[in-house]
Amino acid sequence: MGFLLVALYTNGTMGITTDADVVFVSLDGPREINDAIRGRSFDRALASIRASVHPTIIANFTISPRNEACIEAFCSLVSGEEHLKGVFFYFVTPAAGNDELVMPFVARLRVVERLLRLRREGAPVLNSDAALRRVARDAWARPSELCVLYAEGRAYRCCRSIGDRHACANCGYLGYAELESISHLAPGAIAENLRVVLPARRRKR
Repeated sequence: MGFLLVALYTNGTMGITTDADVVFVSLDGPREINDAIRGRSFDRALASIRASVHPTIIANFTISPRNEACIEAFCSLVSGEEHLKGVFFYFVTPAAGNDELVMPFVARLRVVERLLRLRREGAPVLNSDAALRRVARDAWARPSELCVLYAEGRAYRCCRSIGDRHACANCGYLGYAELESISHLAPGAIAENLRVVLPARRRKR
């Protein structure tokens, strides 16, 4: 269809067999924490990851008050899984009925500082320093002009919450901060994302 790179997001419970360039598997912590949030999915997702021959599988961790205490433990877990490239972190974005999971800015700032420290220590955190610092300064545009979401036959500029000031102000989709850092030619963001993307592109040649 002409796309240069295709990413697949999945809970991983049905196996991972795909030609997508990058696969993101939703895991919100070690087994007990993940299963309390997502239902009993951890073991099936991890089995799918270990059984897959796909070279670029990334854990997708959405941070909330229910799991932020286990970030370091989860990074250690990911470090021990040879089939995982690393972990990309998001925050929960406000939506109907989930405000108790949305972290206030000061709490997010403390978490961002932890992620930056973990990166310095060599943990497999795939969010770039440039994007994390942009989030810490609250200096990334919302809504984003870089993305269009297609859902149920409709195109949304940025996301389905477009026009919701509360959702925009508390957006947790750190992938947009990453894209904005790249569009501003931040060297660290470009280098970090090429490190993930290039092996996938070479595999398809």
